[in-house]
Amino acid sequence: MDLNSNKIEEIVKFNMDKNVDMVNKYEGIKQQYHQKLNTIEKEHESLSIELGKMKSDLEQITTKRNIEENRIKGLSLELKDFFDKKQILLKKIGSLGQINSNHIEEMAKRKKELLDKINNDSTIETVNKLEKLLEPFLRKLNKADLKMKDFEKINRFALEDYKKFKEKETANEDKLLELNEKSNSIFEVIGLLDEKKENAINKTFQKINKHFSESFLELVPNGFATLSIEDVQPTQKNTMTQRNSENISMNDISHNNGNSNNGNNNGNGVNNKMIGIKVSFGGNKSSLQNMHQLSGGQKTAIAIILIFALSKVDPAPFYILDEIDAALDPVLRTNLAKMINKLSLENQFIVTTFKPEILEEANKIYQVKFVNKSSILTEVNKQSAKTLLNEIINLDKEKDSRKLKN
Repeated sequence: MDLNSNKIEEIVKFNMDKNVDMVNKYEGIKQQYHQKLNTIEKEHESLSIELGKMKSDLEQITTKRNIEENRIKGLSLELKDFFDKKQILLKKIGSLGQINSNHIEEMAKRKKELLDKINNDSTIETVNKLEKLLEPFLRKLNKADLKMKDFEKINRFALEDYKKFKEKETANEDKLLELNEKSNSIFEVIGLLDEKKENAINKTFQKINKHFSESFLELVPNGFATLSIEDVQPTQKNTMTQRNSENISMNDISHNNGNSNNGNNNGNGVNNKMIGIKVSFGGNKSSLQNMHQLSGGQKTAIAIILIFALSKVDPAPFYILDEIDAALDPVLRTNLAKMINKLSLENQFIVTTFKPEILEEANKIYQVKFVNKSSILTEVNKQSAKTLLNEIINLDKEKDSRKLKN
């Protein structure tokens, strides 16, 4: 037992020493990783500082660039001023005439000779004679001195400055030409996009107009209806706003690209157009009516047909129609119910009504009750729904008769 216990102790001690070594080893590795992590953090911090400096330098460069651009503009103006001053100075030089420097030197030499002669011959006669001889030369010399003073403040480096400014002006003109070319190419792209947009609008409108006419013919068998896109003239703007029920305004149908000027432009670069609606409920195409000439029920019929035409071009998952048949006569309500039933094969329609015609074509009928400040939906059959509608109609008639008696 003692031997076994000694062996076990040795094994345990060996394993413990081994584990301690491994722990120390892992601790060393851990410290190395901590050191690497600290190094990385320091590098990250230094990189962040450098990035901040780079951002600051970028801001300074941007500021300098703006300053240089402003300086270039100022230099262009100064160049123009220098050019104007040069022209003025050239005109002045031309007006002075040619100055002969040899002539001036000759006069100075003659003056010196005469003064020497005066010093040698001091007689009064000779002096007076010499003064008379010198007087015209002195006057000419004074005039020449006065003319030379006009050129004292001339900048001798003006020609070099002019050449530099001229080079800068040429470079700026080249840049302006390049910018104009880019601008023209952008306007060309805008024009193409406007043309494509106009074509897409016209194609979609033609589809809507086709479905609008067909759907109206289903609702009103002897009727005729059509849509049209019309330009809004400046004199028609006030009329259109006063009769906004007659036509549907379509602002921003097409935009100018900045290069074209046509008669449809409203002065702000935008063409104003509107959708005109012409209908005939009697089938006579020669006597078409506008929206403002129709009754309330007829306007309702037009609105419904327009919704159905749009649904055929760009269908929605479902439609909720709230008492759209209230203002229609029985014939139109019957045709409307058949149209909704036909359209329900492709779209879902949820219709609220107090009229019996839609009930005849409905797939499912729900009664809505208001109980304890909440609405409760209950599915009912057609007969129950008709009975309920008759009760509501009779109650309305009783209320109307009471009002008439009172």
